[in-house]
Amino acid sequence: MQYDFFLNVALHPFLNTFISKADYRIHQGNPPITKIMVQKRDTCQSPGVLIGTYFHQGIFSPVYRRETKGGTNSVNRGLPLFYRNNSTKRVQNTYFSGSLIFYSNTHLFSMKVGILGATGAVGQKFIRLLQGHPWFEIEALGASERSADKKYKDAANWIEDVVLPESIKEMTVRNCKPAEFGDVDFVFSGLDSSVAGEIEKAFASAGIPVISNAKNYRQDPTVPLLIPEINPDHTELIKKQTFTKDGSGWIVTNPNCVAVPLAISLKPLYDAFGIQALILTTMQAVSGAGYPGVASLDILGNVIPFISGEEPKVGPETRKILSTLEGTTLAKPHFPVQATATRVPTINGHMISVTAKLEDPPSNFEELKAAYTNWKNPIGDLDLPFSPKKLYKLHEEEQYPQPRLHADAENGMQLHLGRLRKAEVFDVSFVAMAHNTIRGAAGGAILNAELLVKKGFLK
Repeated sequence: MQYDFFLNVALHPFLNTFISKADYRIHQGNPPITKIMVQKRDTCQSPGVLIGTYFHQGIFSPVYRRETKGGTNSVNRGLPLFYRNNSTKRVQNTYFSGSLIFYSNTHLFSMKVGILGATGAVGQKFIRLLQGHPWFEIEALGASERSADKKYKDAANWIEDVVLPESIKEMTVRNCKPAEFGDVDFVFSGLDSSVAGEIEKAFASAGIPVISNAKNYRQDPTVPLLIPEINPDHTELIKKQTFTKDGSGWIVTNPNCVAVPLAISLKPLYDAFGIQALILTTMQAVSGAGYPGVASLDILGNVIPFISGEEPKVGPETRKILSTLEGTTLAKPHFPVQATATRVPTINGHMISVTAKLEDPPSNFEELKAAYTNWKNPIGDLDLPFSPKKLYKLHEEEQYPQPRLHADAENGMQLHLGRLRKAEVFDVSFVAMAHNTIRGAAGGAILNAELLVKKGFLK
């Protein structure tokens, strides 16, 4: 992802150049690599100095510096250029004398975050996805009393397909109590629904915002069921919450891992034609069952035509997501949803076969296709790190999308749409697919947090 910003600074004693323009690029990694190309202020010609920096624990430090003096180059690692003051939560310049002025929304600091349910499957996905995040830094990990006070490497059975980050291994797991998370700006919750309700309420009541993956508050009329590209205005519901008198504590949830791709796939149709009724069948990957998940003898070479508790969520959540905000109240649509949820032997990527009856059907296929190609992303200009460059991938080939080929596209945050066609029964049919543990869980929650930063709810 690229950010452009302008700096107004005085002479840097180590660079021996004035900086007026920078091209700032973030490359995900551990640590993430940040490259800054700077121009001399007096000439503003081609980039005169190339600086590689890395960002770690709130500090930007040079990795190498190349300067041409008398025909010689020097490459070395220097001291921090600027850093985040943990008390004021502002970026400060250490070796620049003069002011540091930003003319864009570029974030050069990280907020301190906690993860509740950090040893579980969703918690582990949060840990993995937050490595190298340019805005958020993991400060605290919470889990059950059984895991509390242990090193994370001893408390968790790490199931991600990457190595457990060194910075996380030695962190001590805390109890999921607000008093033990006083050093964070907000928390992500990957808690199981059996315990999430009371714990999340306790954090919000203590003035610690909660961005949750659990189902407990999804149907609360004051809690946004948020997909940033679909209903960003629903964040206004936060102002109705009463966990704290000053509004400092609140809860935002992301939807069920099927409701996410379903609502995203329906939004352009809903806006253009209206929806009267839906019939759908889900084909849900085994990762959606968590760990240890579905027994191998049950799922290998097999399909299970029922997932307990899944079907009743799909209709109510989809209708809430597509609701219209009227003041601080949601006006919900009333279309019925007939859902059949099945478990299939794929690892990642939930697929849905959908047939929809529309209120005002399109007259031809091109009009139907145009609903997607002409759709405008309401957060497209916010430069959110987890936002895909292109939300919809409309596949023309009849054999696509496929979870194994497409679930990880755009860092797992893209919605894939295929088999789009006029239907013999109802009006339109299509297949939708998205990564269930990224777009449909932890990645969606991180994108929610990024939007809430931009909207000023997270500070």
